[in-house]
Amino acid sequence: MWQIYHQKIEDETKAKEAKQAERKKLREEKKRDKNISTFTDVQGSETYQKNYYVIVKYEENHYPGQVLNITEKQIRVNAMIKSGLNSWKWSNDPDVVWYEKEDVVTKNNEPKKN
Repeated sequence: MWQIYHQKIEDETKAKEAKQAERKKLREEKKRDKNISTFTDVQGSETYQKNYYVIVKYEENHYPGQVLNITEKQIRVNAMIKSGLNSWKWSNDPDVVWYEKEDVVTKNNEPKKN
């Protein structure tokens, strides 16, 4: 009976240590992926900065938006929502998502205010 109890404690300890190791790994990855001020697209032809307007790809659709943050691996964008056939608008609830850099399609002009 004691062996079963000790085995259970040992298994729980190993599971806890594995979770702690995974959390530590994620923290380390986050530290390495620091905020940066600019990035160059995958093709090496465009440079992007915070507050630039861009087109991003999400689930094979394209959305205009504004760059909020840039890290070494990703770009955080507040995307617009479709409003009619050929128009877009800013959502009342910001649609803020981290995108992989390869999902940035191109720069865009600042949206016109109606």
